[in-house]
Amino acid sequence: MNNTTLYKNQSNDFTRAVFIALMGDPTLRMDPVAPPGNLAAVQNINSINLSWSAAPDSVLGYHVYRGSSPTGPFSRL
Repeated sequence: MNNTTLYKNQSNDFTRAVFIALMGDPTLRMDPVAPPGNLAAVQNINSINLSWSAAPDSVLGYHVYRGSSPTGPFSRL
């Protein structure tokens, strides 16, 4: 890299060294999958039954999360 002082900071002591991680965000996908549709929730005495229509894309399954408030924290069921 031909960096002189443009990217110099506290963790980069070398004048010409630039460290770039091009790995990206592992939670993002190159080809997004369409979400399932027609979510319905039916409350029973001690539980809630969830049902939905499968996504039009081919998926192996779904993860369902539960939280005590809309902002979380969430745990996978």
